[in-house]
Amino acid sequence: MIFRQKTSYLLPIGGVARLRGLPQKPIQEVVIALMGPAVNVIIALILWIVLMIFKVDIISQLTLSAENGGIQWSSLVPYLIITNVLLVLFNMIPCFPMDGGRVFRALLSMKWGKLTATKWATRLSQLICILFILVGSYYSYWNLVIIGVVIFLMGAMEYRHVAYDEVLKGITVGESCIKNFNSVPEYFDVSSALNFPPQDATENLLVVNLSGDVSGSVPFKKLEQTARQEPNTRVNQIKTLSCIMCMKMPCLLKFIPR
Repeated sequence: MIFRQKTSYLLPIGGVARLRGLPQKPIQEVVIALMGPAVNVIIALILWIVLMIFKVDIISQLTLSAENGGIQWSSLVPYLIITNVLLVLFNMIPCFPMDGGRVFRALLSMKWGKLTATKWATRLSQLICILFILVGSYYSYWNLVIIGVVIFLMGAMEYRHVAYDEVLKGITVGESCIKNFNSVPEYFDVSSALNFPPQDATENLLVVNLSGDVSGSVPFKKLEQTARQEPNTRVNQIKTLSCIMCMKMPCLLKFIPR
């Protein structure tokens, strides 16, 4: 089970790594999601063992640091232990797409499938984010508000990504391309081209020459705009040399659950 890292981002909730490909099995996602908290647990255990070897009283060091109003060098290691424990607890909150949310999604997907599991994991995550925002606003803890907003948006983006992945699964590039393009002769003026034949305003039209060969393309909206301003302009004057392949994304989008 090897997933190579594509890139990483630094966000208010910490570092986020993008992998080349998504884990297809729930158990794989559970293992990957638990790796981060496991590192914090290992660090905390190692530091705790070091303190035990040197017989350092953790409670007394923390108490001394609190009485002096700041972190002392002698209490640095105990604070590092506490920090790693808090990171584990925070990351395991079932707030998708954090580690805890991914574990929750993986457990749900074992029974209901990845798309449905992602939908419910995202909804739970957004409820928790709303709670973060309300609590942070009430106590003027704006870092919590920012974290809530960022996780809320990331959860929605992750759901859309999974939805696209599920919809496009098994569809080839050839199947996703429109093969029957409307075309217009390049020697027509734009006003005539608008009615030869009636066109769909969302399409890009292929421009053909006298030999019937494709010489470029032109957006229908550009035809309309030019026809209002300079109706005698030839299509050949406003075409682009590249032929735009229009994907059927609007057709695919309607199958994505909301």
